[in-house]
Amino acid sequence: MHDQPYTNTVLRRTAHTPEDTSSELLLGRYRILETRANGGFGKVEICWDTRLQRRVAIKCLPLSTVDGLQTSASTMQEALMEARTASMLAHPNIVTMYDFEWDGNYAYLVMEFVDGVNLAELLARVEGGTLTGDECAYMLDGIASALAFAHENGVLHLDIKPANIMFDHTGTPKLADFGMATLASAAGYGDARGGTIGYMPPEQINGELVDERCDLFALVVCLMQALTGSNPYLAPTAEASAKLIYKGAEEYLAQLRLDFGPQVYDEFVQALAADATNRTSSIEKFITAAADLLGDATEGKASLAELLTQVTNDEQPGAVMHGRPLTLAERAPWLAPLVSRVAIATLSCEVAQFAIPFLKLSNSNIELALLCVVTGLSSALPNFGSALVLALCFAAMCTASSALSYATFGFALIALAISAVWWVFIGRNQGTASIALLIPSIFSTGFASVNLGATYLSPLYAAGTTCVAWIFSQYADIARISGLSLDSIGLLFQRWMWHPTILLEVVGFSLAAFVASLLVNRGGKLFGVLGHTIGLLLVFVTLFVRIRVENGGIWSAPPMLSMVVAVILFGLSCLITVVFQTPGTPLEVE
Repeated sequence: MHDQPYTNTVLRRTAHTPEDTSSELLLGRYRILETRANGGFGKVEICWDTRLQRRVAIKCLPLSTVDGLQTSASTMQEALMEARTASMLAHPNIVTMYDFEWDGNYAYLVMEFVDGVNLAELLARVEGGTLTGDECAYMLDGIASALAFAHENGVLHLDIKPANIMFDHTGTPKLADFGMATLASAAGYGDARGGTIGYMPPEQINGELVDERCDLFALVVCLMQALTGSNPYLAPTAEASAKLIYKGAEEYLAQLRLDFGPQVYDEFVQALAADATNRTSSIEKFITAAADLLGDATEGKASLAELLTQVTNDEQPGAVMHGRPLTLAERAPWLAPLVSRVAIATLSCEVAQFAIPFLKLSNSNIELALLCVVTGLSSALPNFGSALVLALCFAAMCTASSALSYATFGFALIALAISAVWWVFIGRNQGTASIALLIPSIFSTGFASVNLGATYLSPLYAAGTTCVAWIFSQYADIARISGLSLDSIGLLFQRWMWHPTILLEVVGFSLAAFVASLLVNRGGKLFGVLGHTIGLLLVFVTLFVRIRVENGGIWSAPPMLSMVVAVILFGLSCLITVVFQTPGTPLEVE
């Protein structure tokens, strides 16, 4: 495997290609922030987990082999079991694995995001390509501890290499990519042995049984590379690498003897024995004998932390930055639901304050308690709260009416049917639709729900809510004068019969909400602002046309207050769309 590492150093931004899909979610959950350059075995995506609100690294591994054949289902099941086992390794020096998924083309390994660099990058950036004995002692202490823990739990790594030895920003070493050897071997990478050429011992190259000594061999090769600046076993093929291992690396080992003494030389020779039976039997035995001879791990920790501070200030090529920065909704996922609940509770409180006096309750304390209950339920359960407000209004109509004529009762049934249809198809599924439904009645502006509805509702839902909200705003105008009663419903229908041109508004406003929502829901700031702008223009056109028809063909401007309110709501809707960016999702409260 020759995959690229994932880190969070300062990265050079690369121009986007037409294939960039910054707004799409990987696995329906992870938004890609950055793509590492493709390696021989897949690629690494740095993503934002939209569910748990954190960065993760996702290694995307192709399921087709180098010959174009698909990885078998049995192999995938085996790899899944291996990944599940690895995910249970909770250790401070092991990169945590969160999840493992696959589709027809790729397997996806979701891992902890490490904010730092790996050993390969570190060696490429430091002078001479080597670390000090102190630094290697500290690295060995952490990685050996991780391996010992994994081996105790029956898990082999089988692909230890510099790219899989990570350092976070504090210098803590972490071992990555546990559980991937089976999948790598099945896909034909690493010369079909699951590891990486130059770090695999002969038994792994030959496909023989492997044990903890296989991981020890690879770790010591990485250690020797960090101390000398070279890997003596690198070769074009696995067979050529095996010949180099049997030949030995006396030149490099002699340098270790010179720098650290004969005992370190002896320990390295035994740990790198080509025959596994002659090799050091365990990680613990090697680290007990060699770690203190290399240097002071405490000094190495401080030195590595300082070194990482220096090298991570350099630019690192090979990364493609995707899309926009994290939105406010992604950084503070609690904010939008909180604002929505407060808005719905406030609007419900206003409507309830108007309706409750018409219930003719005997005690003002009961009225106050009912108002508190409605406000609290609207905040805690917006869907249920909005339904309760509607029910409260209809109850007030009946108790406040002086006479229940068949006509007014029929009008009430029609209004109830409209409310029920809206509730069944929109209200109970879209809690924040209550905002678009109630706000026109509060401010006596039938168009108030156009831009607000387009902000977080689908086109049909936005149009339907605007239509119902316009009807209720018309009724609210009359109810403020004649009271909340069934008689006021009759007066409403009389208004429509005497001034039928006013019905042009419901058609124009609903169309404006539909068109605006259609554009806003395409996603992105540009379409969002464009949609709200067109919605505002259609509202103005509707108002001008309705007044012109009423005035017998004479053009006249709408009231200035109406135009100011329309502009303010337009600005508010644009602000919500730009800040939260994703229509529908951020404002959902249930």
